Amino acid sequence: MPERKNTIPIWVWIVGAVLVIGCIFAGYRTIETRQHLEAVKSKLVSVKHLAAKTAAESDAQINELQIKLDQATSEIGQLRNNLDTAQSQLKERASSLETMRSELESAKQSAAKTAAEADAQINELQTKLDQATSEIGQLRNKLDKVVEVHAEIMTPLERVASTPKGQLKSPYPDFASVAEEGHRKYMAAGCNGCHGGGGGGGMAAPVTNPIWIYGDDDDTLFRLITLGTGKLSPDDAFRKLGYKRKGSEFVVGPMPHFGKIIKTDDDLWKIIAWMRTVHCSRRVEDRC
Repeated sequence: MPERKNTIPIWVWIVGAVLVIGCIFAGYRTIETRQHLEAVKSKLVSVKHLAAKTAAESDAQINELQIKLDQATSEIGQLRNNLDTAQSQLKERASSLETMRSELESAKQSAAKTAAEADAQINELQTKLDQATSEIGQLRNKLDKVVEVHAEIMTPLERVASTPKGQLKSPYPDFASVAEEGHRKYMAAGCNGCHGGGGGGGMAAPVTNPIWIYGDDDDTLFRLITLGTGKLSPDDAFRKLGYKRKGSEFVVGPMPHFGKIIKTDDDLWKIIAWMRTVHCSRRVEDRC
């Protein structure tokens, strides 16, 4: 009988091969899984350390925030107290404002009444001011005339020497306006000693009579009184200027020179102005 060979079926080999391959693969997967687990474990440890550090920092921040929160709570309480105080003060001021508003209304009414009175006073003062302005204007005009008269005041002798014959003219055409002052200067110069206190004469001819023997124009009268006549005129200056008698009087005598006695030409013009007011041509009761 033939010898039978001990053979392993092919499927056994296949199964064995599959098992071997499966074991090898399983071993490889196990190693790979273990490595992965080690990596995960390492990362987990790192995460724990990081978490621990983060937790510590978080605790510090939480403590810091708690402190700030406490401070904020305290400040809020203080602000609330301040707000209560401010509200109380606001109520007081509102009450005060209402009182002031009432007083202001009363003041407005009083001011309206006062304003009406003030307007009346202002109108009255304006009227007085207008009157005063007008009076000032008139006084200024008079002052301008006086200033013009006094602008070049000289002694009578200086005025005679600086003015050509025939050109002396009184600055007082309205001679009555200065007559009273002229009479005082007439008396002060001593003219009354010869011509009388009222100009009616005495030792010399009266100035009230119609006859003024050398003439009655301004230039002649001014030079006559300043220079004198005849032997009483220094160097007979009046006659040398060509002045001659134009009439006669009962009292005839030389006229003393008053050019040094009368201080200014303005004083002499005022004396002449007074003489014209007492001349008979000026007196109603005794016309020339």
